[in-house]
Amino acid sequence: MTAPVLAFVAVLLLVIVWWWLRHRSAGNTKQIARPEDALDTVAAWPPETARVLTTAEQRAYQLLVRNLPPGYAVLAQVPLSRFLRVPTRHSYREWMRRVGRLNADLIVCDSTFQVLTVVNVRPEKGKDSERGIERHARMDRVLRKAGLRVLNWHEGALPRAELVPDLVFGRNVPLQAPEPSADVAATTGLPSRSREAEVPQADAEVAEPLPSTFFDDLDSRPVPLPRPKARE
Repeated sequence: MTAPVLAFVAVLLLVIVWWWLRHRSAGNTKQIARPEDALDTVAAWPPETARVLTTAEQRAYQLLVRNLPPGYAVLAQVPLSRFLRVPTRHSYREWMRRVGRLNADLIVCDSTFQVLTVVNVRPEKGKDSERGIERHARMDRVLRKAGLRVLNWHEGALPRAELVPDLVFGRNVPLQAPEPSADVAATTGLPSRSREAEVPQADAEVAEPLPSTFFDDLDSRPVPLPRPKARE
């Protein structure tokens, strides 16, 4: 065989090998189709509205709103990942599995919506599951490590109204929240506390929210953390 023919054969072989490797890698990265992927989102899981807060959480919310100094905001059912940041040297997915997807029942914010205190409404003593206790203990550790004040109130034993400011702020209860900057004040408005509405009666047609302990019995497989790289 002449040199040009050998060169042509070599180039052809390289092209064939390149094409084979490319399609092989594409096949490995292709996701395996699951039966659930073919289901219509709305038809397979018909959505229905539900209340954001349980009756006990509504009472705790009203207790906070009525008895905090002017200028503070109370938000409900906020995921921890919304107001906590963590380093990314370990798996963020694993952190989300552990606590990132958990919700704080109620959070108290200043006029710039910086979180100050977290209030969780727990079942009555003796009625919480073992996994629920472990989950809340983990959440408490994370929140306190972040420097936040954490209050755990029980459904049947909410504090008296006059004790709320001391519990939320400690001994130094402010007369009102610090004034926000001009740009924040122009774009955000805190609800007026002059009109204190009673907790409305539950509407039988609207479903109650899932309790905070609903996901305690669901299995969640841990995700292995990557091994730290060896220092050179």
